[in-house]
Parts: sequence; C-alpha cells; structure tokens
Amino acid sequence: PQLRVLDLTGCNLLTDVALEALARGCPLLEWLNMSWVLKLTDKGIVALARACLQLQLLSVHGVLGVTDVSLRALGDSLRRLHTLDVRGCTNAASHAPPAIHTLVPTVTNLVVHT
Repeated sequence: PQLRVLDLTGCNLLTDVALEALARGCPLLEWLNMSWVLKLTDKGIVALARACLQLQLLSVHGVLGVTDVSLRALGDSLRRLHTLDVRGCTNAASHAPPAIHTLVPTVTNLVVHT
C-alpha cells in the first residue's frame, strides 16, 4: 500500500482487472510506467485514475487501448499529474498536444509522436 514508484514496462500479461486491483491496493502511486502493456484498455486506465489520485507521472507509450475516454478520466481525477507519455496511443482521437492539454490540463510535460 505504500508503493509510490512502479515500472511495468512490457508486462504483457497485465490486464485491466489486474490494473484495477493494483490501483485499489496502491493508492499512493506517484510514478507509473506502463509502456507497451498491450492488454490495457480504457477500463483499466479509468480505474487507475479514480484510485491513484497522487499520480504525477504516467506512461502508456504504445498502449493502443488508450482512447479519449482514458485521457478524460485522467484529466477529471488527477490534479497532480504533470507528465504524460502517450506516444503510440493512436486510438485516442485527441492525440494532438492542444487537444490532450484540453482533456488533461495539469500536464506540463507531454510526450507524443511528432
């Protein structure tokens, strides 16, 4: 429960159900890298956003299951989120920086494909 930093890069067995359980069990997470965790979808990201309110850095680089639903949930819930990596999240219609900043206004360090 005291976990604050977690790198799950490439953990391809991680599902939305597992992410939901992780989020409930680790509400103090501040830094989470889930790059190339290919089974994740909006369901898991929304659960994460609702449970891990201390999150400051999130990478979902290469996670095709991330859409605008995820981005909106991050913006609605995470007031401390300042760094967001959405490279390769091509299913998010709002993958242009201005649109992402509209959905997630607290982000000051945004990483996208240019």
